[in-house]
Amino acid sequence: MSYDKPIPIPDTLSEGHWAAARSGVLTVQRCLHCSHYAHPPEPLCRVCRSLDARFEWQKVSGEGRLKSWTFLRNAMIPAFNDELPIAIGVVELREQAGLLMLGRIVPANAIGSLPPLSPGMPVTAKFEHVTATVSLVRFAPVAAA
Repeated sequence: MSYDKPIPIPDTLSEGHWAAARSGVLTVQRCLHCSHYAHPPEPLCRVCRSLDARFEWQKVSGEGRLKSWTFLRNAMIPAFNDELPIAIGVVELREQAGLLMLGRIVPANAIGSLPPLSPGMPVTAKFEHVTATVSLVRFAPVAAA
């Protein structure tokens, strides 16, 4: 599999997230003291501020609502030129008010196009497996029932 774009480099705080993403599972760090979800991962819970910071990687639904978005129309990295414009959104996951994740907004299916975006639009996580060891989280609009 050839992927010519930058990829994330996991560190000790984020490795659990990327390991789960490789399996197509969305996880978020959760404090074992107060149950607060935190993304991006952090070394100390910003809610309870426990001196004995302990976290677990908790599977989340991947369902959320689009809070805000922008379109990238100029690529700083030439490898992205053929994908322009690229929609980047801020998604609030349903598990917790204020649990925000930044990600690319993609069509619901491979041959579809992106519908007009709107505040509060329901979205769901999808995974793009870009290399044998890296999968990226994307968000796709949920079709109205």
